[in-house]
Amino acid sequence: MKKLAAIAGIAALSVSASVVPALASKPTDKGKPAPKTYPIKPCVPHKVAYIASGTLVSLTNFTQNPNGTYSGSLQITVKHANHHYKKAPQTTFTLTNARVKFGHGVDKTAPAAGSRVQVIGKITVLPHGCLAGTFTPTVTVRQVVIHAAAKH
Repeated sequence: MKKLAAIAGIAALSVSASVVPALASKPTDKGKPAPKTYPIKPCVPHKVAYIASGTLVSLTNFTQNPNGTYSGSLQITVKHANHHYKKAPQTTFTLTNARVKFGHGVDKTAPAAGSRVQVIGKITVLPHGCLAGTFTPTVTVRQVVIHAAAKH
């Protein structure tokens, strides 16, 4: 009986010795290419659209340019805005060659305070995950729409 156990043990060792090296020599990735590595993108600001609307407080240096656009400074009380505006909230906008649309009954040379105003433009923001640090967003105004004050 001891001989049989010894032979069985030797046979098991010889089988496992021949199988283990074969298993160890197999590639673990099964011929798949190495995983891709992506370069880290730099934190470069990009422009996003914003919309702010409210009521007109004042217009200063509001002049029409020869090409039909307007320049000057516009101060409004913001009542509604999209989420991009919240990155650089402000109430005074600088117009530089901005299109201005006037609604029915609005004086084109001096719109009345309390008129409804919508400001449309672009704001520079950093991509998600970037630290702001000393970054300050740049706000540009593309278009202003002015309507007469709502009648109550």
